[in-house]
Amino acid sequence: MSHKMPREIAPGVFWIGDCLAQRHKGKVYHGYNAAYLIVGERASALVETGHPKDFPVIERH
Repeated sequence: MSHKMPREIAPGVFWIGDCLAQRHKGKVYHGYNAAYLIVGERASALVETGHPKDFPVIERH
């Protein structure tokens, strides 16, 4: 199954995200960053709901 980002979830609305894998006591825990790009005819908006450390990944999308 392909999970490539960004993913268009509605016309003009894109989910941009990244997995945050953290290790603790030999286990891997997964979190995620959920950001959305809403593309309009005259302007666009980036709704970023995640941790600031993930911004470089979001910016690359």
